[in-house]
Amino acid sequence: METPPMSNYPRGGPGGTGGGTYATPTRTPGIYFEDIGNAWRMITKNPSVYIVGGLVLLIAMSAISVPLSILGNILMYGSALPTAEAQRNPNFAMFPVQFGLSLVAGGVNAALMAGVALAAIEEADTGATRFETLFSGFKNFGNLIVGSIAYSFIVTIGSLLCIVPGIYLLGALAFTNLAVIVFGISGIDGLKKSFEMLKPYAWSMFALLLVSGCVSGLGIFLCCFGIFVTWPIQQVVVGLHFRDFRG
Repeated sequence: METPPMSNYPRGGPGGTGGGTYATPTRTPGIYFEDIGNAWRMITKNPSVYIVGGLVLLIAMSAISVPLSILGNILMYGSALPTAEAQRNPNFAMFPVQFGLSLVAGGVNAALMAGVALAAIEEADTGATRFETLFSGFKNFGNLIVGSIAYSFIVTIGSLLCIVPGIYLLGALAFTNLAVIVFGISGIDGLKKSFEMLKPYAWSMFALLLVSGCVSGLGIFLCCFGIFVTWPIQQVVVGLHFRDFRG
């Protein structure tokens, strides 16, 4: 029997710890819109991870991002909620500190969002996942921050160039954070790896992100609280696709 390839994330089977094997996907790499339905079934089948855990992630993101944002405003403008006058007279000496705080907040958000995709990958590989897998996105955290910054910069520049290049890059670079975490590579190499994987599928990947993002947001219409159930859909979809391209 052929030995499956070695996994760099995060363990090889139920109860294992790293360096194990993972199941090779049975379908060829491509863009599968039916994964939106597959993601919904995965979420409702394992609500303790994707719904309860997803709520914990949202709370954690707010608990980290909001205080850091307030601290940055106080240092930069002298007020947690700066007035228009304060924003016209910032303390530029504090800009590096405020920028650093925003980088940390962005990196934490990226790691926690990626955790949902990593849980989906693990479940597809092994048939099960664990609550703690949602927090495994902090692996290679420094490089994840670099990759997130570079991703945002490149997409922003592309969007300024008549929008179309930005749309293309959104699709082509969609695997950046997962590539950095799963393969243990630098942020720049994560960008390159994502582009290498998705270059032929960039437009359709953007369409998938757009549609799955809209579906993820539908929960807002269910008394607002439904968003806690639907928001992981896009991240699960991205994770299932990354698994196909990872091989």
